[in-house]
Amino acid sequence: MKSAVVILAFSVASLAQPVATNLQYVPPLCALRCFLDTPRGLCGEDVECLCRDDAYVQNLRICATDSSCSDAQKEDMRKTAKSECAARGVDIGDEIGDI
Repeated sequence: MKSAVVILAFSVASLAQPVATNLQYVPPLCALRCFLDTPRGLCGEDVECLCRDDAYVQNLRICATDSSCSDAQKEDMRKTAKSECAARGVDIGDEIGDI
């Protein structure tokens, strides 16, 4: 459901703007395209909304899985997604799956 690689991040803050400003996490450059290119629908920069948006989370997860990121970077993104969503009251549990 709310898998969230969602908030897996947003880096180079100036590039990933609106959402990046709402997160503590900076994603690895290997996944930055995922955060810039995955449509955010009606959520805009609302991270809680993104955590609840199954389509966004799924698309972001797929993109991150297909990225050139190392396994360690992908695991870090997965943990961060869970943490970012939990901080906003959204439990994505293990639904985020493998990135």
